[in-house]
Amino acid sequence: IIKEDDLESFKLNINNNKKINSSINRILTYGYPGNTLLHESVYQNSNKCIDYLLENIKTEELNETNKDTNTPFQIACLKNNIK
Repeated sequence: IIKEDDLESFKLNINNNKKINSSINRILTYGYPGNTLLHESVYQNSNKCIDYLLENIKTEELNETNKDTNTPFQIACLKNNIK
């Protein structure tokens, strides 16, 4: 869903899982250890998903770090994603 930047499916998935976890920017159980939905969206250059997450997550969630202590902003810098 994130790789295709399919926002509608992304939102449906989030709403289905929101009952399990109150944060929409949850840590993923797949992919790189510690990555959140925002990390993965930034890594995949999924701009629709990024915009949706940035509009709907708490400010402190921007500082979530993965296994390498990278925040989503640092991933964006590493991927040259200027958006």
